[in-house]
Amino acid sequence: IRISGHIERYVKIQSFSDRHNTIGIIADVSEEIMERKQLEHDRDYDILTGLLNRRGFYSHMDVLFETRNQLLTSALILMDMNGLKGINDTYGHVYGDAAIQAAAQILNRCSAEQKIISRLGGDEFALFLYGYEKEMLEHYIKEIQEEMMQTSIPLPNGTTHPIRLAGGYLFYPDYTVGYTTLLRLADIAMYRAKKQKKSELTGKKTVMIKA
Repeated sequence: IRISGHIERYVKIQSFSDRHNTIGIIADVSEEIMERKQLEHDRDYDILTGLLNRRGFYSHMDVLFETRNQLLTSALILMDMNGLKGINDTYGHVYGDAAIQAAAQILNRCSAEQKIISRLGGDEFALFLYGYEKEMLEHYIKEIQEEMMQTSIPLPNGTTHPIRLAGGYLFYPDYTVGYTTLLRLADIAMYRAKKQKKSELTGKKTVMIKA
């Protein structure tokens, strides 16, 4: 049982009965529960960015796609960063990590309340927006694009390096498939954007958003 208050506590209540008496035992299991929660967090979240990792992302998507009741119209956006290797090679991984964190902040600043954000690994990110009309989804995608164009990190030589993401997105239920297939299709759209060497989010069979 969870007990809310200034300090969150958890107790376990057990009862034992014989023919004449019932004995109740209340035990404080807060430390055990909090350790388990920490282990679950460490398992499902990326240490560098605080975003869900691949496992955590798949776990959340499994829940949403089990019934699909909350999806309505949704958008899956798959992105990776432009120029990360150059930052790492020239300035070191400390600045590369700062670039990855800045990219994560771009996605965190998306004002949609119903979203799942993940660093899938390396410089690859996924964002799933769900429960909106398509017009609102397009607004959020444009919002991310505009935020990206204003984001940069400082470099040790006194200059700044812009943070740019190339990505592909598509809408559900335009594609009435499972989320693993959606990821594959979004990856195709992302590859198309990268092949054109553009920092943009490219929709599959949708209007292009130009950088």
